[in-house]
Parts: sequence; structure tokens; C-alpha cells
Amino acid sequence: AAHKPEEACDEVARNRWFELDADRWYVVQQWLDKIPEEHRIKNPDLLLSQSWGAYENFQLEHMFRLLEQVKPLLSDTEADKKLYGEWYVLNGLIAHWSGNGKEALKLFQQALDLLPNHSELVMGMLYLHIGLASSVVGKKDLAIRNLNQLLSTGSGSAIYQTRLLAGLFYINQFAANLNDAKRAAQEAQRLAKKDKLDYTHAMAICMEATACFCANELETALTLYRLAYD
Repeated sequence: AAHKPEEACDEVARNRWFELDADRWYVVQQWLDKIPEEHRIKNPDLLLSQSWGAYENFQLEHMFRLLEQVKPLLSDTEADKKLYGEWYVLNGLIAHWSGNGKEALKLFQQALDLLPNHSELVMGMLYLHIGLASSVVGKKDLAIRNLNQLLSTGSGSAIYQTRLLAGLFYINQFAANLNDAKRAAQEAQRLAKKDKLDYTHAMAICMEATACFCANELETALTLYRLAYD
């Protein structure tokens, strides 16, 4: 990658969503680490990929700095439409986790208008956080209904469906509906295990463990945390 950086950038841009949709954001991050920064910062696909890695490590300030570098690289063309949609999703994540639910929902709506409606990671993350942001602004019951409606169709990949289930988990967990939170986490585990989504499977185990901990089921919670760690 260091010897042929332009070719490496093109290769990552072509293949990044195959890995991200396969639950392997960390593989993309390993690719990016091998490319000199002066080349990464010229490529919006690579900067957006770095932003997903920063999100998974909850590095919101780093995400913000990366996304600031993306927008000047985008143009108002059909080719960049999906990249703009992805940019809006990631900015919406920052807004939501910074406590600004109304702004997050505006950004998520802009993303919906731009992204193709294929049911993979980015759409799962989008609907997950529309649910969370809606719950924050007082529309919890509507958020739960919408997520359940999306799940009821049975369509979409496992990585998409597990993100919808994560939305149900977090909304119910924050509302102290612990049994519903556990059920969502258990179903996410089932789907992730079936499709060998190892990262999602471990996270879903942690979700169930958290619900058990809040229900004072401490031995079960500890067993689950150990299982996720292993």
C-alpha cells in the first residue's frame, strides 16, 4: 500500500462495503492504516470508512474532524449521491450521541432521501438511530412500532436486522423494559450466530448481559460478559 498508494486507495474504495456489510469494520481499518495519511485525506470513501471505525470506538470528536474533510471532496453528482447519504448518517450519529435528537432526525431524513434502499449495514444503522433519536424526543412508542414493522417484513440481511433489533434493545433498556430488551438481544444473537457475524454476536451478548445486570441478575450477567469476551 505504501509503494502504490493510489492503487491501494482505489482497492479499499471498491471493497470497503463488502467488508463493512460482513461485520468486519476492523479489517477495513487495518487496510486504511497501511495507506499514508496524505493519500487517505484526498479520498472521500476512505475518510468515510475511517469514520465508521471511529464510531465503533466511540471517538466522536475524531469522527467530526474526519467528516469535515469529506464534504469539500463531494460534488452534486449522481455518483456522489450515496456518499452524501453516508455523510449525513454519520453526522446524525454524532448529533444523536451528543444529545441533539432533533438535529439527528433532520440529518437522518436527509440521508433517507439520498441512500438507495438496500437493506444492509448503513440502512440498519440509519433506522436504528432514527428509532433512538425519536425515543429521545418523546416518540418512544412510535419508534418501537416502526422498528417492529421493519422487522416483521423479514427482509434484509442479518447485519441489517440485527441493527433494528439493537434499536429495540436500547429503547427498551433505556425505558427499563428489561424483558423486552433481553428478547431483542437474544434474537440479535441468534441471527448473528447463524450468519457468523462475530462482532455483532459479541455485542448482542453484551446487550443481554447489560439487561441482566440492570435486572439484578448478576451471575447471569457475569457469565454473559465472560462469554462475549471469549
